[in-house]
Amino acid sequence: FGLLKEAGAKALTDGRNSIQNPALLKTAFTYALNFDMPVIHHVSDASLTGSGVMNAGLLATGLGLKGIPHIAETIPLDRDVQLAEATGVRYHAAQISCGKSAEIIARAKANSDRISAGISINNLCLNENDIGSYRTFFKLSPPLRHEDDRRAMVEALKDGTIDVIVSSHDPQDVDTKRLP
Repeated sequence: FGLLKEAGAKALTDGRNSIQNPALLKTAFTYALNFDMPVIHHVSDASLTGSGVMNAGLLATGLGLKGIPHIAETIPLDRDVQLAEATGVRYHAAQISCGKSAEIIARAKANSDRISAGISINNLCLNENDIGSYRTFFKLSPPLRHEDDRRAMVEALKDGTIDVIVSSHDPQDVDTKRLP
């Protein structure tokens, strides 16, 4: 981490990958703190996300698609916040997508000024209904959530719980985006 900082790195991340091992993440947070570098982390529990392609719920069931439950985001987010508070690292949740995640971030920010969060413009403007009849271009990570979650995200942005909006642009060729 020190060499990365010397080379000009401003923050540390594993991109779209989510570190699943809490001990490894705690070690990374501790090292990052030593160099006063923020950690940007994508919150997703791989075992709960599995092969899901959209938000878990009635719409996914009706379409016959495997869903990704909210807890695939909230469990690792809660874990990350606890580890960030324990180590003192500057922590940024890369993209949150549901109301419960906003609640976790709001609580964490009440206890620490070293916690922040972002959201994809997609999760502010769209919801799971936009998937319609299998619009595969809306297969996103995190997935589009229920309208109640979208509204909660708008409120979280308004009240300062969410600090940044990201494009979440992930270039894919057309054939890849059309896969089921």
